[in-house]
Amino acid sequence: MSNCILCKGPESADVIDLRNGDRVHKLCVNNLESKISSIDNDIEILRTRLKEGLFLKIKTFFNGEYLSKELVNANIKQLEEGVAPLKRILQGLYDYYWERPPDWEERGYQIIIKYNWTCQHCGRRMERSVVPFHIHHLIPRAKPEGNHKLDNLTLLCELCHSKMPGHHLVEANRKKRLKRSKRRRQSQPSRNILGRYLSWE
Repeated sequence: MSNCILCKGPESADVIDLRNGDRVHKLCVNNLESKISSIDNDIEILRTRLKEGLFLKIKTFFNGEYLSKELVNANIKQLEEGVAPLKRILQGLYDYYWERPPDWEERGYQIIIKYNWTCQHCGRRMERSVVPFHIHHLIPRAKPEGNHKLDNLTLLCELCHSKMPGHHLVEANRKKRLKRSKRRRQSQPSRNILGRYLSWE
């Protein structure tokens, strides 16, 4: 039995098994997520106040001097540099989750930007297409060596994704969605193009 890779402490009942064989306490992951969230929140508050110019009116607690724009930007930079290693550690854990990681939407957004809304199999542009896009694992997550790293993810349209080996469920879900969409269109013939597009989401 291996120790938690974050706190190095012995295993407890609440432990997460990772694909690479490591183990981590759920409490340790929760603490790391809370710490990152708190720092991100502080950064956002500083940025918001800086935009609003409130620091011209707010004095520091200790010496009563006004906070300059340069000092606020320096504080933001310091916080960002401090939180970056923590985010890398958390992302490294999420890479090897068996199920979809909590940051799946963020990873999906990065893949969309990386491939510019273009299906990497057929070349379909999907930013205005009614065909939904899917994030596909190159090495399937069903395999032990599969992972959620960005270099193992690609962007496919639903049609191409449904044709991938072992993706019968995707094809079945696609057919169900198409039937539902067809019934909606038949019951609401006056629906506009935007309405039809939104029904595909």
